[in-house]
Amino acid sequence: MRSLVLLLLAWPAVAAPSVRWIDRVGTVRRQDVQKVVTESVSEVSLRTTEGKGLTLPVSRILTLIREDDQRAEERSLLHARQDVAAGLRLDQARPVLDRLATSGTQPWIREYAAAARALLAERAGEKDARARIDRFLGDHAESRFVSAMHVAVGRLRARDPGLKDPLEGVLVETSVKVAKLQGPLLLRLGVVVDGMRIVTERESEILLMYPKFVSGFLADNTGRTEDPGVHLVAHSCQAWATLVRLLHEGKRVIAHGNRPSAALADARRLRDGSTLWLPELRSDVHRELGFLMVACGDPAGARAELEKARNLAPDRVRREAAEGALKRLE
Repeated sequence: MRSLVLLLLAWPAVAAPSVRWIDRVGTVRRQDVQKVVTESVSEVSLRTTEGKGLTLPVSRILTLIREDDQRAEERSLLHARQDVAAGLRLDQARPVLDRLATSGTQPWIREYAAAARALLAERAGEKDARARIDRFLGDHAESRFVSAMHVAVGRLRARDPGLKDPLEGVLVETSVKVAKLQGPLLLRLGVVVDGMRIVTERESEILLMYPKFVSGFLADNTGRTEDPGVHLVAHSCQAWATLVRLLHEGKRVIAHGNRPSAALADARRLRDGSTLWLPELRSDVHRELGFLMVACGDPAGARAELEKARNLAPDRVRREAAEGALKRLE
């Protein structure tokens, strides 16, 4: 496998139109965007601020910000979309997306809002979540958000108390569907992180065996390719799944009135053993280490980790989360 290159410092988490993607050699790159020319399920064509054309496969894109924060309508759309992606402030995002999905001034604004509203419904457990997703798929069959809709359907199936299929099978099916659509690598391989969240939420009996599934699944998806980007995302998703498990263990210990020392030690090893990680994950690991350090009575260590999380944050939500945690330490 060729050497993978990862930029260690994140760019400023600005809200100007921009795109972040993984290039052919595994480097995470960022480019300011003047205009989005076309979007489809599998490809996006852009014009950069230097006036050059740039065409990217959706599979390599990490984030695409089409919104201009100098326009109030687009700024509110972006903030709502980012909050939905993070599962935060859903009650605030809901009316914004409801409004923009029907009265947005441009077709792409209505499409983006409708996509985010369907994903919000899934995240919030709304009864009509599947209907909203199906309606979006019917109305926007060529949208670059189609893959995200199928991942949301997979999460709905996996969380169904009446699910008769093995959870792992649902995750694999979802991943295969995203691969056929040439959807984002982070969605295709990130199903294992979704699965870890589900098994920890349920205190499922498969939790002890689930890490083995994660390793096997990611090995199957990387063993036949030398693509550095695939290996970068797979390595990050494995670490993300581990981080979810460690946080679950830590919170369970805290709930019993004890310090999560073991989870903290494991999280430190995870951080120190990192090699090829996405900036999003690096920020998350430092932030959650800060959380565990606070619980273990180490505010100075927590501050150092949270400052790193803030400085590495590639988006507004992560930056605000780190800044909020830092303020609580004052």
